[in-house]
Amino acid sequence: MNSEMTMTDGRDPIRMSAGIFLMVMTQLHIEPPSDFTPTILVVHKDGRRRIENDREVYEELHQRFSAEANVEYYDAGHISNETLKMKSFKRSCFAGCVERMARTSVLVTPPGGLAQQVIFLPAGATAIMPNVLLDNLDSAPLDIPDYAHLEYVHVQRLPVTQQDYARTTDRPLCENTGTPGLHSKLNHCNVRLENLEPLVELVKQALHAWRIDHEG
Repeated sequence: MNSEMTMTDGRDPIRMSAGIFLMVMTQLHIEPPSDFTPTILVVHKDGRRRIENDREVYEELHQRFSAEANVEYYDAGHISNETLKMKSFKRSCFAGCVERMARTSVLVTPPGGLAQQVIFLPAGATAIMPNVLLDNLDSAPLDIPDYAHLEYVHVQRLPVTQQDYARTTDRPLCENTGTPGLHSKLNHCNVRLENLEPLVELVKQALHAWRIDHEG
């Protein structure tokens, strides 16, 4: 972690959050293992921006990578913004969530608020999250400015297409004018990843990077 990170730099919220990472780990008495078998964690969430076929994602990754890594499915349920902003370290499942993140090598998570968990990943880990489909049909990241200063974790973006929204269950009610500056009526919508091969390739690359960092 960059030694120059501070808790007072309000311009960079992820840098500020990463700056208090060690304090949180100390408060919760969590010590990430220094050497362990890689763990791939697929996160399920309630609410908007879900990966509706996350169980299928887990099963595919388990079939592909279980011989070389632990592959786990984690039901995070609903984690409030207040919890994610660390107003209460022990609220809800927060302590358990942090402990899981500290033992994860490759995180597959929906974008948005839940993805703020990435600050608790160990150095050298990779977080993979789907993009959002823009109104012009380009695939763009939702949160990329927030992660610009997250030096110790690799953040990978998974491109999405129209097909990934074709069979979701929340449309058209989820559709809106989007977030200012992000021209996408699908900004708050779920996805159903129809082609898992791009995700498999990103996971493969992430495991390779992890081994280079941890096995020499």
